[in-house]
Amino acid sequence: MNRVQSHVALVARAAGVLAIDSPCIDIAEREKLVQEARRARQLGFRGKLLIHPSQIESVHQVFSPSEDEVAYARRVVAAFHQAEGQGLGAISLEGKMIDIAVVRQAGEVLSWDEAITCKKTPGTSSTA
Repeated sequence: MNRVQSHVALVARAAGVLAIDSPCIDIAEREKLVQEARRARQLGFRGKLLIHPSQIESVHQVFSPSEDEVAYARRVVAAFHQAEGQGLGAISLEGKMIDIAVVRQAGEVLSWDEAITCKKTPGTSSTA
């Protein structure tokens, strides 16, 4: 199954659409749901279909970027933009190579976090 899921995630990414994993039908098995969601996120899925309200919180926790992921993404974007101003196309940050592909991924983390934050906070909007 991982091979098929990997292919689906890859094709969705190439097409510019979000890959959403299939539902876990064992509604009483929270740990199975969490394991499936973690595996799906690692493969590149951006969400999971749900069949019961009791599954919502667990899946939100798995697919929401952590505070550490968001903080790192902010550092990546800031450092790269500063480097761009110096004419650099790649930099080292915290022992890792940062290029435009990594910056795009960091931007996606920040966009995803903003979308989730706006959804959780009634009356907020990302438009000015």
